[in-house]
Amino acid sequence: MTVWVKAPARLHLGVLDPSGSSGRWFAGLGVALEEPNVVVSAEPAKSLEVYGDQREQAHEVALRFVDRYGPVGARLTVHAALPRHVGLGSGTQLALSVAEALARVRGLRLSVAQLARVAGRGRRSGVGTWVYRYGGLVVEGGHRAKGDGVLPPLLLHRPLPEHWWFVVACPQGRQGPSGVEEDRALEGILPVPVEVVDRMCRIVLLGLLPALEEADGRAFGAALTELQALVGTVFAPVQGSRYADPLAEELLEAMCRSGALGGGQSSWGPVVYGLAEGEATAREVAQTLRTRYEDVTVWVSRPSRMGRRIWTNRGPNLRSGIMGASNAHA
Repeated sequence: MTVWVKAPARLHLGVLDPSGSSGRWFAGLGVALEEPNVVVSAEPAKSLEVYGDQREQAHEVALRFVDRYGPVGARLTVHAALPRHVGLGSGTQLALSVAEALARVRGLRLSVAQLARVAGRGRRSGVGTWVYRYGGLVVEGGHRAKGDGVLPPLLLHRPLPEHWWFVVACPQGRQGPSGVEEDRALEGILPVPVEVVDRMCRIVLLGLLPALEEADGRAFGAALTELQALVGTVFAPVQGSRYADPLAEELLEAMCRSGALGGGQSSWGPVVYGLAEGEATAREVAQTLRTRYEDVTVWVSRPSRMGRRIWTNRGPNLRSGIMGASNAHA
C-alpha cells in the first residue's frame, strides 16, 4: 500500500499579538492556496528511506517520528515541495505531510495536534497547521503562555468564495528568517501597545469576517490591507520597514491599480499577494506584473477550500496538480 499526501501552500495574513500584550501570544489568520502544493508518498519498506525534494528536511521529520512512535520501515518520497522561507509555509506543510504519511503507513490516525507535536510545528503560529488540516481561511487564538508548546486553538474555519482569487508575487533571490534567526527577530519586536492589538482584532472581527460572510470582496480587501499595514508597522523594527523586500510596496500598489482589491505580505515575505474577484481579473493583474518586473515570480491561485488530501495506492496527477484519484479521503 502506498499512501499519498497532498497539502496546500498557505498565505499568512497577519499575527495579532507577537508580544503577548493582550495576554495571549501570537494568534493570527491565514488562507490555503490551491497552488503550489507539497506532495509526499510513503510505502512499506525494510528500513526507513527518504528521497526527493528537500530530502534533508524530510529526513529530520522522519527521525522525529521514529523517536516518538518507534522504528518504521518506509520508503518516503517528496515529489513536490514549496520554495523555502518565502512566506508560503514550506516547513510546516512538508513536516506535517511527512509525519502523516509515515503515520498512515504505520496504521496510525493521528490528530492534527499529535501531528504538530511530532513534526515540531505550532510553537508560535498555529495558522499553517490548521490550514494544513482544513484549508480555507483559519483564525487561531494564540498561546496562553509564550513557548507553551501547545497547538493554538482553532477559533474559526471558513471556505472563501469560489470567485475570489489571489495573485501572488515573489521577488527572487531573498528568503525570510527561520529557525534561530526567526527566534531572534521575534525577540526584537517591541511590546505592542494594547490599543494596536485591539485595533487589529477589531479589523478581523468587525471588518474582515463580516465581509467574508457577505462575500464582499471589496470590503474584505480593504480590511485586509488595513490589517497588513498595522502588522507591517509592528514588524518594521526587525525587518527594516513595513515590508521585508524593497519591491513589496511597489508590487502591491501595482496590483491594486490593476484591479486587486487589497493585499499584503505573507509572513516574513518576500511573497506579497493581492485579492481579485474573478479569474480573468486575477490573470490580468498577474500579466501586468510579469510585464513590468522580470525578477519577480508571479502566479494566480484560487484559495483552497480544503486542507491536505490523502490517497492510498493511486495518487494525484503530479503533472497537472489536479487530484486524479477517486479514492481520496479526508
